[in-house]
Amino acid sequence: MGIIIGVLMLTLGILFLHEIILSVFGLMFGLLIASLAILISIVSFTFVMAAMVIVGVLCLMGLIISILI
Repeated sequence: MGIIIGVLMLTLGILFLHEIILSVFGLMFGLLIASLAILISIVSFTFVMAAMVIVGVLCLMGLIISILI
């Protein structure tokens, strides 16, 4: 009887360990994806800001040139 219970506990433990390992890997994968998404959004945000600054500078230059002319 004790042997059967021991084997059952062992198999349950192995299954549970497998689930824990899977969940940890899933969590790490999710964190990786999230950090990549944050990085991409920061990069795109800086690109948008740079584009806005460039457009603003070009508009200012056009305004100054039109005033001078």
